[in-house]
Amino acid sequence: MRFVLGVDGGASKTLCLLGREDGEVLALGRAGPSNHQVCGYDVAMGEIRAAVEGALKAAGIGPKKVWLGAFFLAGADLPEDYERLSRGIRNLSLARDFFVKNDTLAALRAGATRPWGVAIVCGAGFNAAGRSREGREIVLPLSKAVEISFRSLKIRFGRSLITTSGVILAIAFLMSVWSSNEIVDSLRAANKSEINLLLQKKGIETGITASGEVSEEARARMQEEKSKQTWLISLSLLVCVVGIANAMLMSVTERFREIGTMKCLGALDSFIVKLFLLESTFQGSVGTLIGILIGSLLTMGLALIDYGTYVFAYFPGSGILKWAVYALAIGTFLSLV
Repeated sequence: MRFVLGVDGGASKTLCLLGREDGEVLALGRAGPSNHQVCGYDVAMGEIRAAVEGALKAAGIGPKKVWLGAFFLAGADLPEDYERLSRGIRNLSLARDFFVKNDTLAALRAGATRPWGVAIVCGAGFNAAGRSREGREIVLPLSKAVEISFRSLKIRFGRSLITTSGVILAIAFLMSVWSSNEIVDSLRAANKSEINLLLQKKGIETGITASGEVSEEARARMQEEKSKQTWLISLSLLVCVVGIANAMLMSVTERFREIGTMKCLGALDSFIVKLFLLESTFQGSVGTLIGILIGSLLTMGLALIDYGTYVFAYFPGSGILKWAVYALAIGTFLSLV
């Protein structure tokens, strides 16, 4: 005879039913809460073990005789939740085989006459889940958080535009400085008298000696100039970070009722945090891309005016592309900080 067990783990208690495959219930095990989002992962695993071991002890059998374990757990909402919970239950070795589902799906299967439909749970928390006729289970995927974030940005387009403009200006300035330096270094490396003359007219140090090398005095002046540019870039990025942080804090303050409503509807803290992280990431990424484009185009336009077609002849494409990738990484990172 094969044995199976079912575990219902929630925010207030954990129950385990042990029975035969024909449906006869043999024992019931009870333990404390096992919602890892509420009580912590280690505590949740301990309570699940206690509930299962209690049922096994009451029935007088060992875990090796249990062919299948069905674990319906509160807090199993996102892919990372399933991965972590499955890993923990596998380490407990409570059954030969097992699967993990959200506890709302257990309510659906227990309360519906058919294996499809929608279930709503109002207990220690609020949650809803469904399964289609084809067996597709409806959970709360990351794509839903992305959709909500996009909708929020559309609703608050004005504030989003102000925040994004700060990112655009900071990254445009950063890209402008880097692109300009790359173009000037490329023209300086060409070491042509007519190009050096154009550079000197613009107040740019060439410092090329008769042997074609840069003098030590010129190197020192160029290094000083780069240090000043680095300081200006750092200040602009700091202003960018402060702007994004201020916008996110104001957004949280303005939307406390919305956040409260989402929590009442079962949204976890981790899901709400993801919403705000996605919003800031969208703003930072879009602002960074636009800033890179504006900074590069403005630099190219000014360089063409100052140095003419020499810019095309000695255009440092790979160098500018490298700095564009750096700017994209910096802008995206700063939007998350």
